[in-house]
Amino acid sequence: MKLSRLLVHLTALVGVLAGALLLPGCRKETPPLRAEVKAFYPERLRYFLDEYEQHGKKNPKWDSAMRQLIETDTYNVYLHEPTLSPVLLKAFAKLDEAKCDDPYFRYLSALYMRRRSSQPYPYATYADAYEALKRSSYGPVLQFLAAHRNAIHTYDLTDAGKRKRCFSLQAEAFESILKAVADPTVPDEVISAGIEAFFQWSRAAEPEPVTFNRAPRLQAAIELHRPERALMLRLLGQLEIQLAWARRSNSWAYEVTQAGWTGFTQHLDAAEKLLERSWALQPTGRAACSMITVELGQARGRERMELWFNRAMELNPASEEACYAKLHYLRPRWHGSHEEMLRFGVECTENSAWSGRVPLVLAFAMEQYLGDYPEADQPRLWTDPKVWALVKKSYDAYLKKYPDDDQVRHAYLEKAYRSAAWDDFGRQYKKIDSIKQIYLSREKLDLMLQAYGEHEASK
Repeated sequence: MKLSRLLVHLTALVGVLAGALLLPGCRKETPPLRAEVKAFYPERLRYFLDEYEQHGKKNPKWDSAMRQLIETDTYNVYLHEPTLSPVLLKAFAKLDEAKCDDPYFRYLSALYMRRRSSQPYPYATYADAYEALKRSSYGPVLQFLAAHRNAIHTYDLTDAGKRKRCFSLQAEAFESILKAVADPTVPDEVISAGIEAFFQWSRAAEPEPVTFNRAPRLQAAIELHRPERALMLRLLGQLEIQLAWARRSNSWAYEVTQAGWTGFTQHLDAAEKLLERSWALQPTGRAACSMITVELGQARGRERMELWFNRAMELNPASEEACYAKLHYLRPRWHGSHEEMLRFGVECTENSAWSGRVPLVLAFAMEQYLGDYPEADQPRLWTDPKVWALVKKSYDAYLKKYPDDDQVRHAYLEKAYRSAAWDDFGRQYKKIDSIKQIYLSREKLDLMLQAYGEHEASK
C-alpha cells in the first residue's frame, strides 16, 4: 500500500473516533493477572517453597528472607514482569549479609545479578550455581532451571567451544525435564513453564535435528507418566506447532519445499488433535489461543479463527495472548490487511467487555503496521498526527483504568518521543514518580529529555 493510501485510511479511522469517549473512569486498579498465572501461581509457589524446606540449607539467620525471595521470584518469573522490586532487593540484602550459601540462593543470585549490578552476564556464577545444585538434593526442576539458564548464557555464536558447552548443558537440562515428568511430586503447573521455555529457546539456538529428536522422547514420557491431562496435551500440541513451523521454515510460501509443506501439514494436524483433546478435558484460554495459530497455518477460514478467539475471550476477557494471536492472523502476509489490523486494534480499546492490557493492542498494531514500510519512511510516518491519534488512544484507554502501571507509562513516554508529540510527552513525564532504568536506559532517557528540552526552548 502506498503512503498516501495509508494516510487516507488513518484519516478515516481518526474521523470515526473523533469525539469518542475512552474507557469510563474507575477506581485505581492493577491489571488482572493472566488467567493461567492466577491459576498456576499457588501450585508453583507451594512446590518451590517445599523444595527449600526439604532440601535447602536451613538457617534461622536467612530462612525468612529466603522464603520471601522464593515467593517474589516465583511471582515475577511466571508473570513475566520486570523484577527489580524493593521487596526483592531487601531479601537479597538480608541473604547477602547473612552469607547464605544455599544452592537455590546461589542460582537466584546469578539470575538477578545483571539487574543488581552493571557487570556483564555472570557466566561463571551460573556455572557455579548449577554445579552446587547438582551436588545438592534439590529436585529435577531446579536442576533444569539452572542448566537451561547456564546454557543460555554460555551460548556464543563466535566461540565453538562455548557453543559445544551450551548444547551439552541443554542436553542435561532436557534429561532433568524427563525426570520431572516422571516424578509424581512435581505438579503439571510447574513442569509446563519449563517445557515451553526449553523448546522455544532450543528451536531458536540449537541444530534443528536436535529439537525433532527430543520431541518423541518427551511425548513418550508424558504418555507414560501423565496421560490424558489437559495441560500436558496442550503443551504437546504447542510443541507440534513449533515443529510444524520449523519444517515449513520462515521462507516465503513459494520458497518452501514439498517436504517442508508435508511436514508442516502433518505437525499441524497432530497439534489440532492434541489441542482438541486438551480442550475436551478442560477448556482453557491457552488451548484456544494455540488453535488460532493452528488455523493460521491450516487456513480453513476466518470463521474458525473467530470461533477460537471468542472462546479464549469468554474464558478470559483480559487475554492479550488471544488478541495478539488474532492480530497476527490479520496481518496482510497471512489472512487480513492493514486496515483490518487497525480496526481490530480500535475494537480492543472500545469493547467494554474486555480488560487488562487488551487496549494496548492498538498501539502494537500501529507499530506493526508502520513496520511493514521501508525503514527510511518510518520517522516521517510516526510523526503524522493521525498515527499519533491512534497510539495515544491506545495508551490513554489503558492508563485511564490502570494509572499506576509505570511500565506502560514508560512505553507511552517513548512512543510520544518517537512521534514528536511533545505536549503528551511532557504530561506523561510529570506523572512518572521516578524513571526506572529497568524500563528505559539512562542513555535513551537523556536523549529523549534533550529533544524535549530543545522543543520547549524553541517555543
